Amino acid sequence: MTDRKIIRRLRWLLRRPWLAALLIVAAQQALLVGSRDLWWADEVRHADVLRHMIENGDWLALRLNDGFYPDKPPVYFWLLAPLAWLRGTVDAPLIMSAHALTVAAALLALLALARAVGAGRGAGLAAAVIFSTGTYVLVLSHYARMDFLFAALIGLSWACLFVGARARAVSPAMICGFLLAALATLTKGPFGAALPLAALVSFLILGRNLKRLAAVDVGLGLALALGLVGLWVYGIGLAGGPAYVEAIFSGQIGERVANGRDGVLGMLRYVATLPLVFLPWSLVFLMPAGTNASRGAAPAADGFRYAWSAALSGFVIVSLVGEKHEYYLLPLLLPLSILAADRLLRLAPASRGRFWAGVALFFVLIAGVLVVAPAVVPYRLWLPGLVLCAALSAATALALFRARRRAAVVMLAVVLAGQTLWINAVGLAVMPSLNAVFSPQPVVAALRPYLQGGHRLAAYGLVRGVLGHDLKATYAEFRDRDALRAWIEAQEKPLVVMPRPRWRRDFADDATLEIVAEVPLAGAVLVIAAAGVER
Repeated sequence: MTDRKIIRRLRWLLRRPWLAALLIVAAQQALLVGSRDLWWADEVRHADVLRHMIENGDWLALRLNDGFYPDKPPVYFWLLAPLAWLRGTVDAPLIMSAHALTVAAALLALLALARAVGAGRGAGLAAAVIFSTGTYVLVLSHYARMDFLFAALIGLSWACLFVGARARAVSPAMICGFLLAALATLTKGPFGAALPLAALVSFLILGRNLKRLAAVDVGLGLALALGLVGLWVYGIGLAGGPAYVEAIFSGQIGERVANGRDGVLGMLRYVATLPLVFLPWSLVFLMPAGTNASRGAAPAADGFRYAWSAALSGFVIVSLVGEKHEYYLLPLLLPLSILAADRLLRLAPASRGRFWAGVALFFVLIAGVLVVAPAVVPYRLWLPGLVLCAALSAATALALFRARRRAAVVMLAVVLAGQTLWINAVGLAVMPSLNAVFSPQPVVAALRPYLQGGHRLAAYGLVRGVLGHDLKATYAEFRDRDALRAWIEAQEKPLVVMPRPRWRRDFADDATLEIVAEVPLAGAVLVIAAAGVER
């Protein structure tokens, strides 16, 4: 079939990018929401936080394992709470379904940002396909965290601030941009405000229009945003006390800013990481661009500059923070997807063939990694689904290489179809097998007979709260050996779970406890030891 016929058949959908985006999310998420358990560590911890919120009414000062949880603000959990109330329980299908909604929100926010900066419907939809088919984003979109909601709010804030920055009078969009930045802050922290503000200021500097910051709508928006965050701080002060507030600003924000600094090399970590996270689409920036974009497809000059301002200023902000994780880069992929779509649609014919050959090579490498993965991963698991996933990656590579000189719309459709089939194969044929090492349920199953027999549980050296969701109960937690020994002596029937190295270091010679089970969890082997065991 010719490119023109394919485009004609897709025309109805191409004119409705919002619907196309929702169909993409449905195709990549719908079959997988109940395919596996909740995994270590954030999924099960956040599920326990949600359980405490619903059962105890902890709407402001969050709690985990019946202790304060200052790690995250509450907006993400507020979104999940009504869904949990409707379902009547907190379980994996609920958490994964809600997560799928946040993925859809991020994709719709990307379309809103593309429209705001002047990209046409074709370029906006191309950006959505690029964002949703990057291998890192595709895998991350199936691990339930607040990152996609966070990216969605930042993307909408970027869009509103750009519209407001171009307005010659007081703009409601500017005020909305600041309020969305405040909501992003209340979803995951200060990056939610820092990234939109950095984009606005850098854009105004490039446009020699810094006086725009003195406008009434900027002041009003900033005041409302600060007021919203201030109300939350006041609320957690009332609910959790000064110690909770201090734990947020000193223990969380302060430590994350300072932790992990390795001088210049540490600050440059994302220089290598960002291109890898954005593969295969980062390859498009290595290709010389042509001028053959269809009229209205590329962002306007101001919009193009703003997209680069958002991406580059955001990159600087996240690089300056000491603690670094790849998922901190997720919001930056929204403007980068728009820029990549613009570049892709303007590739010269010669560059187009080389680019798609490079993308095909990337999928060949993915197939190779999947083939050798069982031999190198530190888990003894039978993962036959990896063969299917490798075959799908290889088939996508072959299809791309054979069609490498065809229209961009056709090539994007090939990638979308291949990656959608691939992630469904990963979710249905591989992820369930990983429950054995990433789900706490096997650990809880080994603990439950002893708990039912009257033992009291303590965890030593584990990630905080990681067992609470599956236990549906609270338990003691210790980081200090002497404190744990004192607790053991005070219990009639103590039950302790700890990593094997801690057992060998601190309790191997202790006659009080005896090992009753050893269970793997997330790359470690947990020792379960008890006293007062009846034989």
